[in-house]
Amino acid sequence: MLKAERNNQVERKLGSGELAFIDNRRVLHGRRSFILANGLRHIRTCYTEREELLSSIRMLERARG
Repeated sequence: MLKAERNNQVERKLGSGELAFIDNRRVLHGRRSFILANGLRHIRTCYTEREELLSSIRMLERARG
């Protein structure tokens, strides 16, 4: 299976204050299990339309000059 091959995987541990954006149309994503005694996991989800996001990025880039 393609997803099981390590060269098709990217693994990143997020630090405090970091966040990850994932394009669900292009990426199969998941999370590893964790042991509750080692720390808490805080996951928030947010959904947006792709064109709205791209439009916002363009507006921010124009504002920066």
